[in-house]
Parts: sequence; C-alpha cells; structure tokens
Amino acid sequence: MKTDIVRNNNGNHNLEELKAELIEWKSGIGRARKTILACKYALDEFIKFTGNILVTEVKQEMIEQFLIDGRRSDFSDSTVDQWRRNILSAFNRAKKKGYITTNPAEDIEKLKIAPAERAQPINQEQLRKLMKKIAGSHYEPVVKFMLWSGCRIDESCKIQKRDVDLKSCVVYIRAGNTKSKQNREIPFKNHSGLKTLLNGLVNESTVAPLFESVINPGKSWHTDSVGKYLSRTFDALEMPWATAHTLRHTFAISLLVEGAPVWSVSRLLGHSSVTITENTYAHIIPQHAEEVMGMLPY
Repeated sequence: MKTDIVRNNNGNHNLEELKAELIEWKSGIGRARKTILACKYALDEFIKFTGNILVTEVKQEMIEQFLIDGRRSDFSDSTVDQWRRNILSAFNRAKKKGYITTNPAEDIEKLKIAPAERAQPINQEQLRKLMKKIAGSHYEPVVKFMLWSGCRIDESCKIQKRDVDLKSCVVYIRAGNTKSKQNREIPFKNHSGLKTLLNGLVNESTVAPLFESVINPGKSWHTDSVGKYLSRTFDALEMPWATAHTLRHTFAISLLVEGAPVWSVSRLLGHSSVTITENTYAHIIPQHAEEVMGMLPY
C-alpha cells in the first residue's frame, strides 16, 4: 500500500493553502458554485480530521480512516464518496503543481453505494409506545426535540440555549453544526409540544447546552450516548430497524402526508436543495397526486 509522499523542495504547502488554491482554480475555469461548495466542504471536513498539516504529510491511511469515520457517522455513502472524489482532485492538483510526487488518494477505491432504502417512519401506534417508553428518561427532552423539529442527532446535541429565541419562537440551527453548512430556523410558535419543551429548558440566553448531559454536567449530550439509548429503546419496542435518523424521517413524512409543500419541508430539514427532499421521499409524494388533482378549481 502506497502511504508515503516524497517531499519536494517546494513542498511546504499546508492543506488550507491547497484548499484555497484549488477553489480559486475551480472558480477561474468556471466550475458551478455547487461544485465549488462541495469541494470546500469536503476539504474543510478533512482538515478538521487531520489538522492543517503539510500536504506532504498526508498519507493514504489518513484519508481511509477519515472516510471510515464518515461512514460511521450520520453521513450517507454518497456524501463520503463525494469527499473521496474531492480529496483525490485536490491532491491531483498538488501533484500537477509539483508540491508532491505521488497522490495519496489515487489507490483508494470508489465506495460501492447501496441503493437507497425507502425512508420508513414510525407509525402512530409505535409513536405512542415510544413516548411512553422515554417518559421520565434523561434523554426524553432531546428525543422529543428531534422528533418535533426534524433535526439530525448531531445538530440537536450541539444546540445552545442562546440559539433559542423564546420571544420570536425560533430555534436557530447554526451553519457550523449542519450537514449543508447553511443556517436555518425551526419555528415553534404553532407547535404546543415543542413550545412547552423549550420554554421549560431555556431560562436565559447563554452558551450552555440546551440538552445537558447528566453524565458530564455542563456538557452537551454526546451523539453516541443518545444514539445508543435510542437503539436500546427501539430494540425494546421491537423496532430494530429504527435509528435516530428515523425520527427525522417521521417528522418529514408526517408533514408531507398532511399536505405540507415539499419546499417547506425541505427548508425545515435543511436540505441543500428541494431535489434531495423529493428523492428521499419520492415514495410518499406520488400517493397524494390523486388528492391534488381534486383541488383543481375548473
């Protein structure tokens, strides 16, 4: 396995410098804004993993471990493979410029993307059992928030009290904590359950975590702790297929079934485009075509 990169005399560029140069080059040759943002996001995530080390210090096993960790987290295989392609592109650029003599990503195989399974929600009976099961648990607030807001598990765990505006009835999800790297808002004025929950948790605007861990006071719940709790809970409820992400699917599908516009649901979910929402829930949306036709006023 090729892991070492031979240092050239001019090979003192760090990853941030390579990223900036690559983005400038892609912009100069007219690459689409979406393509450039995807490249920046992939390299930002990689630099978070490795630190801003020299280009010549990157090894193949570093990239492989980064991709493995991504698959273990709340990222799809298609997203992780997009990271791989952008890292490959970045180091191809570095090789062409003479910063390195070998590309550490060139021998990493393309991920095999399994066909996406249909997003399955929790039905009303299962939901009733879930609510009963989590009642009184330390995890009850964060689980309810995920179910009522559609937020991802990592987004939920990173929310601070200062991100909740009780006067405007809005939760601000900060770009740095989102998958799309875009700010978004979750309004809760018209959801009594979410409004009651947040009013009970926020008494001052501080950087204190909204969902504080009882294991590590003053710290947010770790995503692993919440995920493992939900896994145990779903197993106990004979729902082994369900995961933390199932709560997000339940939120989205429930709104779509009630006739919510796809673009509104997409905005609440924080998808980078409506197309992602449509593709994810394509098996739900067509079921309402007959009802929609009945709305035609002529």
